[in-house]
Amino acid sequence: QTAAAKKSNESKEVNQEPRELSPAVQIYFDNNKFEIKKEEAKKLDQLIDRLKSIKEYKLILTGHTDSTGNDDLNMKLSEDRVNEVFDYLVDKDVDQNIMEAKYFGRAKPREKNETDAQLKAKNRRVEITIVEKHE
Repeated sequence: QTAAAKKSNESKEVNQEPRELSPAVQIYFDNNKFEIKKEEAKKLDQLIDRLKSIKEYKLILTGHTDSTGNDDLNMKLSEDRVNEVFDYLVDKDVDQNIMEAKYFGRAKPREKNETDAQLKAKNRRVEITIVEKHE
């Protein structure tokens, strides 16, 4: 195999994961809640403004909880949080067909040490990642 052919194959493998177009937006929630707070809604509005300058993209919404509660409740809560953000974005004319929802409950904490209340609060979130759109 030539060096050029090898390089071509390598770039195809690397391109399997869509490239992030912007840093992820973190929307935080109160303990055991899924309602979007005013200050978090402002972040969503800023995201919507930023999207206007991006030609083609896809949004990946991932829901997360802290470690309080059981796994079933946390999975449902992470789903409720994503659905709330999803609906907010749709209400603001973001096309639902370019959004993908994923729910992780407490499986993917941003902060491992939850002894501190502020660190624990960072795990109660929906992450919105803007990635390249691939057909």
